[in-house]
Amino acid sequence: MTVRVLINYKFPPSRETEVLPILKELRIRVPQQPGYISSEYLKRVDAPNEMVVISTWNSINEWNTWFKSKDRYVTQSKLDEIPGVKTEYSIYGF
Repeated sequence: MTVRVLINYKFPPSRETEVLPILKELRIRVPQQPGYISSEYLKRVDAPNEMVVISTWNSINEWNTWFKSKDRYVTQSKLDEIPGVKTEYSIYGF
């Protein structure tokens, strides 16, 4: 079953210059993953310190493989180390 993963990033406005290059790094790496289909990166209009990524995958297993990968973990850890940054995941099937 194809899945869509919504990844919500919240960060203090003062940290945007630190957050965006890391998100760009993820954006470069993810298309190389087996099962990846596409992504959209959206910045919230009424709250510019929030972004959502809508990522589409062939299956939950392929998403989980990426999610558990060392490559993703290392990059996500950079975000997690920035004070005030929060990442939330929601997975939907269709």
